[in-house]
Amino acid sequence: MEIIDGLYHFKKGIDIVGCEDCNWVGEVDENLEDFTCPDCKSSYIFTLKYKYNHMHHELDELDSREVAELIVEMQEKKYETN
Repeated sequence: MEIIDGLYHFKKGIDIVGCEDCNWVGEVDENLEDFTCPDCKSSYIFTLKYKYNHMHHELDELDSREVAELIVEMQEKKYETN
């Protein structure tokens, strides 16, 4: 994962995902289905490209700065629990 100047640099064909259980974050092929977390083997994996908008009940696409902030936040949570 490349975070430069506080921005995540998206790569074509790659999705950035996170694990709900252990806060693992990584890049995977965007066409990959039935992915499990390599750290805890959980199947509770979600994409970091979108967030749920509660007001409009839809998904909003995050920009590269928001994705970078989310990656850092999840990595900090992961290291706090270890």
